[in-house]
Amino acid sequence: MKTLQVLALAALCSIFTSCHHTTDTTESAKTEKVYNVAVILDGTDRLQNSNAISLISTAELTDLARKIAENGTGSLFVSYVDRDCSNNYFALFEMNQQKPQAPGKKKEYIMQSTYDKEVQEYQMAEIEYQKIVTDALEAFSDNCERVTKAAYSDQTASEKQGSDVFGAVNKALKAIAANESAEFSHIVLVSDCVHNAQTEKLAEIPPSVELIAVNTSEGGSLEGLISKQLITFRQLINYLF
Repeated sequence: MKTLQVLALAALCSIFTSCHHTTDTTESAKTEKVYNVAVILDGTDRLQNSNAISLISTAELTDLARKIAENGTGSLFVSYVDRDCSNNYFALFEMNQQKPQAPGKKKEYIMQSTYDKEVQEYQMAEIEYQKIVTDALEAFSDNCERVTKAAYSDQTASEKQGSDVFGAVNKALKAIAANESAEFSHIVLVSDCVHNAQTEKLAEIPPSVELIAVNTSEGGSLEGLISKQLITFRQLINYLF
């Protein structure tokens, strides 16, 4: 008899505890995906029309950063190719704040006041989160504008032996290595991938890093290392998300 009383009390405590949550763990818990992306722009040889490479806008880069925030957390590094990439401008978007999870459908055993409080807390958290994202995107967009102007400037395009593709990739590798929470990373070259500068050698590409080319040409100096070739930047966004 005493054993039955103990079991009944334990069951009652279990029910009472569950009433403090409006949703089950399986409903509310979502695994956040961590994105680690580097984009390299290439405006070299643009004046000679020797590489038919798309010119990527600040708006497109900002849209990519926004997609990272909408789908998880992570970072987006943007730089460009010129004759020496060791000290080029760059833009960096980082979003470590997870998107608030909306309360699930109210359970019958939950008090309405308790559920309403959770909804209100979620709404406040969502407003704060959107402000964080907006501020981060605005700062990133400003820096991207500086990067795109330098990448597609006449000065960059007119430099002889001005395509330090290896240096740009090496710099991107250093940038994405800083994001230790990502299991897999992408380096995207909007470039013909032709290296012709007398600079550093290409660093080893780790297995956890995928090289993606957005162009209509062959692999160039990265032949055999490019694992994915796309034609447009929109295809890249669809591929990543």
